Amino acid sequence: MCYPYAEFDQLRVCCDFMNYLFHLDDLSDDMTHLGTRRVADDVMNTLYCPNTYESSTRVSTLTRE
Repeated sequence: MCYPYAEFDQLRVCCDFMNYLFHLDDLSDDMTHLGTRRVADDVMNTLYCPNTYESSTRVSTLTRE
């Protein structure tokens, strides 16, 4: 209902992104401020520099995929 004119592929990207954001929110609920900051840095660095930023964290791998 939010995207009435979206085709299937576009809607799939939106749904996947929303699921990803909810997953990050759930992860951050059980973290301290420092842990949340590390996750945020991993996510943002992976998005800004996908070809050069290297991290072995699961969050970075999920973000890259």
